[in-house]
Amino acid sequence: MLGKAEHLGQPPTWFTAPHLLQHEAERIFGLAARANLFKGLPRIEFARHAAQLLADLNKLHPFREGNGRTQRLFIEALVRQAGHELYFDVVSRERMVQASIEANGGKLGMMIRLFEEITDADRVQPLRRAIAFLSRERFNWNDTYIATTSAGETYRGRLVGRDGEAFMFRSEDNRILIGRSRDIGAEVRSAEGISFRAAGF
Repeated sequence: MLGKAEHLGQPPTWFTAPHLLQHEAERIFGLAARANLFKGLPRIEFARHAAQLLADLNKLHPFREGNGRTQRLFIEALVRQAGHELYFDVVSRERMVQASIEANGGKLGMMIRLFEEITDADRVQPLRRAIAFLSRERFNWNDTYIATTSAGETYRGRLVGRDGEAFMFRSEDNRILIGRSRDIGAEVRSAEGISFRAAGF
């Protein structure tokens, strides 16, 4: 049985036992086939189904190496056939690790939120600009959880900077988040503390 500890000192994540691989694969792909590979679904509903599918595939984990790359290629092909767009280029390695660990433990919220975000071009664009800025500053964004804010959620942290209608801040739990400038007002300066309720994108 395969297991993997993503961070030093944390317990390993355990995947499907070898004798159950075929049964689980048939169940997972059977559900997707019966749902017509999620064709014709509105974006949000599609994102939720795709998140569940990726979580199931990650838990299956049939190979010693290359599971993540294989899963991503499969999901990208499925998304194209279903008529949606998917932007994995804005998903940091750390964010995918955290979402996968949570999903493997039965908590799908983080993975669903990830898919809702990366199927929404309006949320992807400010993320791309933030990642480009962090890359120019030689900051390894791939090892940090980075995402956009969600409507209705309350956030606290420190302002990093602004980019037109968007701003970047580091949250109290050390994540980098991108919000809409209208959520914090024009008077807040870089490095100042902020607390706000997000209106969303």
